Amino acid sequence: MTIARGLRLLSDAPPAALEVLAQECSRCEAFHEDVKKKLEALTSSSLDAVVMIDDDGLVVLWNPAAEHLFGFPAQEVIGQRLSRFIVPERYRAQHDAGIARFKQTGGANLLGRTIELSALRRGGDEFPVEISYYASTVRLGTKGHAVALLRDITERKRAEAQLQAAIAAQTEARAMLDAVMDHAPVHIMMIDSDGIIRFINRVLPQYERAQVIGSHWLTYVTPKEHPLHRARLSRVLATGGAERYEVTTPGPDGAPLWFSCQMVAMPGAGVLLVTQDVNDFKRAQAEAASAQKLASIGTLAAGVAHEINTPVQFVGDSIHFLGGATRDLLDLAESQRELRELVEAGAPPDVLLAAAARARQAEEAGDLAYLCQNVPKALERCSEGLGRVRDIVQSLREFAAPASDVMAPVDLNRAIQNALTLAASEYRAHAVVEARLGEIPPVVCSVNDVSQVVLSLVVNAAHAIADAVEASGAKGTITVETRCEGPDVVISVADTGTGIPEAIRDRIFDPFFTTREVGKGAGQGLSTAWTVVTQKHGGQIGFETRVGHGTTFSVRLPIAGKPDG
Repeated sequence: MTIARGLRLLSDAPPAALEVLAQECSRCEAFHEDVKKKLEALTSSSLDAVVMIDDDGLVVLWNPAAEHLFGFPAQEVIGQRLSRFIVPERYRAQHDAGIARFKQTGGANLLGRTIELSALRRGGDEFPVEISYYASTVRLGTKGHAVALLRDITERKRAEAQLQAAIAAQTEARAMLDAVMDHAPVHIMMIDSDGIIRFINRVLPQYERAQVIGSHWLTYVTPKEHPLHRARLSRVLATGGAERYEVTTPGPDGAPLWFSCQMVAMPGAGVLLVTQDVNDFKRAQAEAASAQKLASIGTLAAGVAHEINTPVQFVGDSIHFLGGATRDLLDLAESQRELRELVEAGAPPDVLLAAAARARQAEEAGDLAYLCQNVPKALERCSEGLGRVRDIVQSLREFAAPASDVMAPVDLNRAIQNALTLAASEYRAHAVVEARLGEIPPVVCSVNDVSQVVLSLVVNAAHAIADAVEASGAKGTITVETRCEGPDVVISVADTGTGIPEAIRDRIFDPFFTTREVGKGAGQGLSTAWTVVTQKHGGQIGFETRVGHGTTFSVRLPIAGKPDG
């Protein structure tokens, strides 16, 4: 009954059955050849190689899976020493010593063991196998036997090697990332949806990293700006987008430090905040803005001189004409005076006739009718010319006035007219300007800065049109428009130029970026415009463009001035 019971268990669960069978067999001295055949039959369908060897190292059982795994048919292996077939030569002495220990100990030390070693296939190919011993000594007659399952673990070993390589690469990458983070010239923070700092790569000198991690992000921001930053965090989390802005925080000495910030949504993890110290840039930017204004004046000086020279020239021509007309009128007046005195003195008729003839001659020489028609026109031209000079000088004076951080209500339409006056020499040769200045209220702003922005946009538009019409000689159109939209005033400058190529659209507001040839542009105009509009005035600046059709820049400024906080 014990053998039958073991065979039934082996049918249901091969590994357990082998163990039970081994135990049953060890109690039954009657285990003989027909049992061995049944065991062979049971293992013939196993997907794993099943091998049984006796305590002399001879193969007793070699199932079909073993034949497939090692390439040796059972008839070649049964009764032969196993080490001749699948044990690499360098391991044979070690294998034979193990067989000797098995025979000496009865195999009790093998039960439940799983080991990995190298084996050979027919043809000499070496590969890794895993051997699991599911039985201790099985008695067949007078000999002890060991039963084992063998599996090819080549793929597993390859996967383990790949995993180890990946782990090593990951460890190296992590070490490299840590080094980059520690030496990066920016502060990188991970902030959760509650505003808690979960990671930061470096901190200001007055803080410790352990102190900052776990603290609230707004701890390091001016309290009056908290609502603005909370709203920004909510927007980024809600939209999954990004926002770019600048912020100040107290430095080690208490003085404010400027940082340029980029907040990006990290789905499921909060936001990534990258901040860069821009104090040197801020100082350079202030100096560059002042230098740019001087450069703009210098660039426009020749054009302004030409603009002034034109009205001065026709004022001069008119004055020259008026000088001649005055002399003719004085001659006529003198002859009229002489005739009047003779009449009053009762001069003889012949004398009076001679004096009248001289008066008529003076009138004809001066062409009195012509003078009556054109002297008023000459005076009007003088008035217009001097008015034009006055407007140009006034525009230049207002534009060149010292910059001020004081925000005050100003007439933006007048500031735009001044900018157009100064830029006339830049666009007149290639474009006409259409000014559609709507009814807008006074806007709280720095008029000098906004004038600089408009001037930069108009000059850029003129250059774009010049590039577009250079070969044809035609003229393009620059359309400058102002309008109210809710609490904001919008200034738009549209051109019929070349448009902005897609490859550079995300760079046009970068400092020092320009597409103009050397000497024709410093790349500061649009960068300064972006800073003036977004940072100083709390507004927005953007553009729409089509290559080959033109570009429209839009500046949006809050009428009431930059919101607090």
